[in-house]
Amino acid sequence: MIFGGMLLKSNSATIGGDSFPMLEDKILPLLKKVGIGPDFDMEEIFEIVAMAIIASGVAVACVAFIGFCGACCKWRPFLILYAVILLCVSAGEMVVVYYLIEVKTEVNKTVEVTLLGLLSTYEGNFGGIITMAWNGLFVTFECCGVNKQSETDDFSMSIWNSTRGSQIIPGYCCKGADYLSGLLLAGKECTTNPTSLNSYYGEGCYTAIEEAIEEYSSIFISTSIAVLVVEMVAVIASFCLFVQMVAVIASFCMCRQISADLEHSNNKRKNANKRWIKHKDNA
Repeated sequence: MIFGGMLLKSNSATIGGDSFPMLEDKILPLLKKVGIGPDFDMEEIFEIVAMAIIASGVAVACVAFIGFCGACCKWRPFLILYAVILLCVSAGEMVVVYYLIEVKTEVNKTVEVTLLGLLSTYEGNFGGIITMAWNGLFVTFECCGVNKQSETDDFSMSIWNSTRGSQIIPGYCCKGADYLSGLLLAGKECTTNPTSLNSYYGEGCYTAIEEAIEEYSSIFISTSIAVLVVEMVAVIASFCLFVQMVAVIASFCMCRQISADLEHSNNKRKNANKRWIKHKDNA
């Protein structure tokens, strides 16, 4: 029961964690274009991590309930099921943790180059799906461009460069901008004379994405490691409890067998005495 409660408590942070801010519909088209390795894109990575966090929390909560039932009611099948499911969940968490560590390494290698290539198609405050995804990224992550625009001009290689005039950054990079007001901020002082007070031109989106991945993956990895330790102890405890229950049952059965043997022996002795007395009387 104690370990079941520990599992519930250790996973409450996992279930109750904030949702990924990057999972916005307007940003997904851009994330789909950012590949992580040969098999996945960034959108899939974020969704996998989010689902893994929720699934692991729900799974361990259910397993903890089974553990409570097995411990309270002394149900051996529940204890076995409890230990087996814990082992499966632990194996799944270890796979996800390993995968996240690999992804963090891959992000450093490929994402910046890919984002710079995608920014070249940026059309400004108006445009297609990718342009609107960039604007959504600026608003959601409170960033601008790929690198710090205070140090470089990533937009100089974009389609928007030919029409931006005196604007250094888009209106969506202004502080306080949202999906609607960003359009109205085009040409305002925050775009023509951006500072750290009126815009996000000192924060690159590559760094913002990297920090988001680092934050959420680190939370999941550290939480998973803590949960894995508790789960392993819980598995050992459940097997020990199971063995103890088997030993108690075996002792009870042995006592009953000994009692039955003694009763049988006493009956035989009584019958033998009766026969001897009867034989003596006849004699």
